[in-house]
Amino acid sequence: MGLARWGEIVDVHHLERLHRLVGLLDERGEDVARVVPALYGSAGFGPAVRTSEAQGDVVLVGPDRLYAGG
Repeated sequence: MGLARWGEIVDVHHLERLHRLVGLLDERGEDVARVVPALYGSAGFGPAVRTSEAQGDVVLVGPDRLYAGG
């Protein structure tokens, strides 16, 4: 499950929104055991979500990774 933003720094409140959505799917009986949130951002990522990425809690995709696979 992912969330994309253009022209703004993607930060912890975006990740929290994804976690809430995953929680809602779980409440509806969907299998979310293997869901890893993905955040897509053109303007970069805040330090809190970078820490979450380092812990394996989220995948961060900026333009370099999106277009060049970096």
